Amino acid sequence: MSNKAFNQFNSTSSAFKYTSLGLRLIAALAFLAAGGAKLAGVPMMVEIFEHIGLGPLRRGSVVLANWGRS
Repeated sequence: MSNKAFNQFNSTSSAFKYTSLGLRLIAALAFLAAGGAKLAGVPMMVEIFEHIGLGPLRRGSVVLANWGRS
């Protein structure tokens, strides 16, 4: 393998690595924000859980599951 081909492969791999890391960080922040909104008792989140018949205890377990994913 020529040195030029190796350097091109290495830079592509590096770009993919940083893009992947950035997307994972964005997803983690989204899960943390959703869990924080549920834990803070944002009215829309509380209404959703009341509408489907689940109480505050279940809302707390969903928050822990969301935070566990990130």
